[in-house]
Amino acid sequence: MTKALVYAALCLAVLAMFAVVMAPQVSGVRLATVLSDSMTPSLSTGDMMVVWSVDPRQIEEGDVILFHPPADSGTTIAHRVVEVVAGDGSPSFVTKGDANLVEDRGVVPPSRVLGKMQFRVPLLGYAVREMREPWAFVLVMVVPGSLLIASEAWNIKGALKRRKSVDLGADVGRDA
Repeated sequence: MTKALVYAALCLAVLAMFAVVMAPQVSGVRLATVLSDSMTPSLSTGDMMVVWSVDPRQIEEGDVILFHPPADSGTTIAHRVVEVVAGDGSPSFVTKGDANLVEDRGVVPPSRVLGKMQFRVPLLGYAVREMREPWAFVLVMVVPGSLLIASEAWNIKGALKRRKSVDLGADVGRDA
């Protein structure tokens, strides 16, 4: 039973790490952790957002989008679209955090939009952020992996002992 739990924990950890690392590279899915309370009560600090790349023309008023602010390309913001501004072929967006009193400065052009939030997983962002830390990797991957290897070594040792005693008994039985 313990071995099955260790296997399950190890498999879940590997799948979780694979999903976090590979999801954005394999598909248009992006995972984003909410780092502030600007979207409270819709989103809370530590929530994990699942964001899909979409055609900007599919974004409507009321959608939560993930974008690079016009003045800074190094950060990302998740705010609600409060107005869609018609443009030359593609719309731009006026955004605002649900907890903020005023709209964000400037409009977000479609080239700065990373995607539209599809759903959120409460508090999962904390776990994902911690998984990037070396101590968390050791705790989630190395410890269960080591326990699994030790368990298998113990099983092999026991099987070899049983095999040796069976071989000795078989030899004795042939001589008699």
